[in-house]
Amino acid sequence: MTDHPPPPIPIRSPERKVEVAWFSSLCGDDYEYLGVPDDDLRSSYEHCGDIVRMADDLGYQNVLLPSGWIVGQDALAFSAAMAPQIAAARQREDEAFQRLLGTPENLEAMTAFAEKREPDFSNLG
Repeated sequence: MTDHPPPPIPIRSPERKVEVAWFSSLCGDDYEYLGVPDDDLRSSYEHCGDIVRMADDLGYQNVLLPSGWIVGQDALAFSAAMAPQIAAARQREDEAFQRLLGTPENLEAMTAFAEKREPDFSNLG
């Protein structure tokens, strides 16, 4: 494993048909090469946290946190512990929410909800 992060790669297609996610192995998979265990890759809070923070720094929207029958880290407890550490992801989510909040589509959806009717987006073009 290198000390330098890999160069950024496109993580979304222009049409938003594909989204790439990182995988943080909470339940094992401590192998870089098949059949060759690597103690540096053992499932630990530190190692899995490094993966999540790297994905956050590179702008990924999600990281897969598996749960399984093999003894490892609990995905819910791990994700709760990581949440305060991924400020970049929360910032991107907040910015997206703020952008969408005042759009005509959002206003129509909120008005329709308050009026207990289906929203009508046909005149928003």
